[in-house]
Amino acid sequence: MSNDSWNRLWQPYIDTAISAWESGDKLRTEKIVSLLVQVLKQSRKYDSIDENLVRGLYSVADYFSKEHEYWRSEWIFLQILETQEELLTCDDPSILDTLIRLSMVVRSAGATSPTCTADDVPPDRRLRHLQ
Repeated sequence: MSNDSWNRLWQPYIDTAISAWESGDKLRTEKIVSLLVQVLKQSRKYDSIDENLVRGLYSVADYFSKEHEYWRSEWIFLQILETQEELLTCDDPSILDTLIRLSMVVRSAGATSPTCTADDVPPDRRLRHLQ
């Protein structure tokens, strides 16, 4: 699917979810994100996962982490990981950095800076949170 298709299909949902959150309508945001996660899970059954949907959910999760809504962000990442086993072995530093940052922040209940990156984690512990 092209980037143009991404904009036409998923971006309006992502934008609406984020703007609803910013206006205080958390329930609407949760419903939209839940719907997108359901679409992702259904597409997994047919081996037709839209990578652009994954990117859109990733952007919402990243937005939540920046808003210090770490458990919401981690929940979205867990949903993505359930459907995207290949992410467990991915090389994309931005995805790994975000997963590591979220895992560290959630596990330490806020004791770790939410701005830490994979470089802040010793190499032998970088993927421990995925085990």
